[in-house]
Order: sequence, then structure tokens, then C-alpha cells
Amino acid sequence: FNKKSALYYLGFNLRKAPFNDKVLRQAVATVINKEFILTRILQNFGTPMHSVVPSGNHFWHNPNVRKYGQELDHDQRIKLAHEMLKGAGYSWDTPPVNQEGKIVAPSDIRLPSGEPMEKFVILTPPADYDPKRAFAGTMVQEWVRELGLPASARPMAFASLLDTVKGKHEFDAFILGYGQLDLDPDYLRSFFDSGNDKPRGWNMSGYNNPEFDRIAEKSASEMNPELRQKLIHEMQKIIMADVPYLP
Repeated sequence: FNKKSALYYLGFNLRKAPFNDKVLRQAVATVINKEFILTRILQNFGTPMHSVVPSGNHFWHNPNVRKYGQELDHDQRIKLAHEMLKGAGYSWDTPPVNQEGKIVAPSDIRLPSGEPMEKFVILTPPADYDPKRAFAGTMVQEWVRELGLPASARPMAFASLLDTVKGKHEFDAFILGYGQLDLDPDYLRSFFDSGNDKPRGWNMSGYNNPEFDRIAEKSASEMNPELRQKLIHEMQKIIMADVPYLP
């Protein structure tokens, strides 16, 4: 049995509100239960990924990245995400955690500006093309609604989905995957270098971090494998702290 070097992920559009806010992306990452996706949707075919480089790719994979909601149960995830959002200035008429510390159905969340968050869409491939990713989108929708985020998952024909996400950049969030990643992790630079944030470019989330760009640039020309490994590990750390993609 060969573990595929694949990546399935939730991507955010960092070019506009609300997902240009890192704390919101981190809170969403916190309530997503990867173990549930793995056991219920994937029937245990796969491993939960915490970095954008698969753990099977031992030399390049960094195991010491930020892991969201790790070892927390469902209620603990909601409570932690609620605290993160509250601390960043988000508010609710009815918060997801009441004064007794019980999880309740919340009202829609308000942005730090006090404005209600607009409804947003999580685009997924259609169920007949990829039932797993379509169902994962529905689960993500349910989990973030427990924080009062007005999300809905919408399947979209694969070609249109790619055009919307990669061509037009007109989206809020999406679920896609790469079935066959290169063993060389230079794809990190392709996916997240700000220079690739252009129509049809590989930086679909519009991620822009000068520090990341600098390290990515250095990694591309570093010939010493050990030194390059350090740079690639650092890149994974930065990406998982900023979560433009959640594996």
C-alpha cells in the first residue's frame, strides 16, 4: 500500500473580507474536525494532515507546525474558536457559548466593525465528480455555522470551479485537492509566493507575506539539502500560522 503524496484542503480568499482576517481563518481551522472527516468520509483511507507537505514525505515534512484543535473534543473546539473570535472583536446577539459555558445555537456573527458578516459560500467539486470533497464542504458548513458564520457549501462543475477560483478570483472559500504532489516541495513557493497571485496563477488564495516570499526565494536556489530543509520547514510553519490553506 503506497500512501499517495496528495493534499486535500480548504482554501480561503485572502484578498477581501472576511477571510483577509487571520484570526477568522484560525478559528475556522479550529472547529474543523479532521479525524471525523478521516473516519466518516474517508473510511480511514488517509491520514490527517497538519502541514501542506504530506507526513509521508519525511525529509521535507515539518511535524512541528501549529495544529488547530488538536486533541480537543467538539465542544472544546467551539469554545476555543469562540474565545479567539471574541478576543479579535467579533460579537453576537446570542453567542455560541452562553454564560454557563454551554454550547448553544448562536445568532449570526458580527464583524469587529459591528456589521453583520455577509453570507459566504464554500465552493466544492460536484458530488458525482468527488463525493468526498463535496461532503467535506457540507461538514465544514455545519461546523462554522455553530460559530454563527453564515456559510453555505455549493457544489460547482469542476471546470467552472477552477475558473472561478484560479481565473477570476471571485470566491470566499473552496475545497480542492492535488492528487499527486511532487516529492520536491517547491510547490510551496508556487502556491503561496505573492508573485503567483495573478489570474491563472497558482497562488489561488491571494496569500501575500513578504517574509514567506523571502524564504521561498532563498529555498529555490539553496543547493545544500540540509539548509534547504530548514527553509522548507520554516515555510510550512509560516503557512500553518497564517492558514491561507487548511490541509
